[in-house]
Amino acid sequence: MAKNDVLAIGNAIVDILSKGDDALLDQLKLEKSAMKLINRHEAETLLNLLPDQKKTSGGSAANSAAGIAVLGGNTRYVGKIANDALGDLYASDLTSLDGLSFNSSRLSGGENTAISAIIVTDDGERTMNTYLGACLHLTEDDIVEREVQDANVIFFEGYLWDQPKARDAVLKAIDIAKATSDARIAITLSDANCVRRHLSAFNELINDSKVDLVLANKQELQALYAADTIDSAINSAANAKCAFAVTLGSKGAAAIENGIIHLVESKPVAKIVDLVGAGDAFAAGLLLGYSRNEPLAKSASNGCAFAAEIIQTEGARIAAPVTSSFKI
Repeated sequence: MAKNDVLAIGNAIVDILSKGDDALLDQLKLEKSAMKLINRHEAETLLNLLPDQKKTSGGSAANSAAGIAVLGGNTRYVGKIANDALGDLYASDLTSLDGLSFNSSRLSGGENTAISAIIVTDDGERTMNTYLGACLHLTEDDIVEREVQDANVIFFEGYLWDQPKARDAVLKAIDIAKATSDARIAITLSDANCVRRHLSAFNELINDSKVDLVLANKQELQALYAADTIDSAINSAANAKCAFAVTLGSKGAAAIENGIIHLVESKPVAKIVDLVGAGDAFAAGLLLGYSRNEPLAKSASNGCAFAAEIIQTEGARIAAPVTSSFKI
């Protein structure tokens, strides 16, 4: 039986998208383009105020897992949802994709399934308000040894380091993979503030060779190396023990491996609809190729192509690629 390409571990969050303008953000006293953590009461209040809500299964690693499935890969997702209506929606939505497995146990009692209320403005920017809920209860018990061994790549979110139990779950998966399989380990740094919160821990993962590949955007990489410029941060990454794939916005991406820096061009975009899911889509295209031992630069090019498609659609997902760019 063929292995899964990727086992993805992350915060299982229902994305609730709503369109708005700067006036709405001002009314709600929200910082544009920022991600704010909110509590259960704030989440319920916000949802009563947002118009035209579109609900889908989400979370960074889940979006990437879904993208891998759309691109023809096989992936398994690990994340904690509650035994509630939003949990039902989450599981049904995610498992409707061919090639994606999700059967993590549910939380009974206590917190609800997590949500991220995302307000998308006309310029494509997203303002995120996240209630983590059941996500906070991902533990080592959710990591199944056989599932770890049955994957070419173990991929996880940096955000999980905000939760000690979830961090321990990831470390368990890493230990299993290193001891019993040839799976490679990949982390996405999630956001620059997350990097600053866990700078020592992330550097330890890199320096102790616990991760083989780091995915980051410009801001995250600069935060990791306390660099004033992206060029300086990239040069620092070239001296690291692991590989890096760094998104550079309209300039494409950098694939950094064995001290060699490959610059990958971005793909043409007719019109940006919104930027939701661009980084997750890049990770999907990249990880599918990486899991199948494609050169990192080629994998990054596939990631750029998939990200270009996502930002020309609404939301973080598409049902299938609309071009023939994907030959993985």
